[in-house]
Amino acid sequence: MKTALDKAIEEYQHLCNSIGGNPPYGDCELVALMLYFKAGGVIAKGQVIMEDGEKLEHFWLEVDNQICDPLSKDWTRAAKTWVKVEEVSPNSIIENFNRFLDEFPDPSPYSPCPLRWKVKL
Repeated sequence: MKTALDKAIEEYQHLCNSIGGNPPYGDCELVALMLYFKAGGVIAKGQVIMEDGEKLEHFWLEVDNQICDPLSKDWTRAAKTWVKVEEVSPNSIIENFNRFLDEFPDPSPYSPCPLRWKVKL
């Protein structure tokens, strides 16, 4: 039987495949939401501290008190520490996503965030 983390990793791979096998860089908020739909848990917003000390704003999923952030594994630098600032409601992400699509209904071939037009909520 698949664990919640297994389901989240499987969903992440599905998301990558939907955009040609590439990581969905720039869409961490949407990735966290889609993983939440498959695995449950809590969507976290905060900072990730990289191996070189740089801090990045980021969204990830926490399931059973474990960080589930497969997107960070595809970064060129290693993430060392996740610092949660707040828990984010799925509805707030959906509202932001819908506002984005209202403003930009058609994908741009130059968008760094192609996942936004592949996901259906």
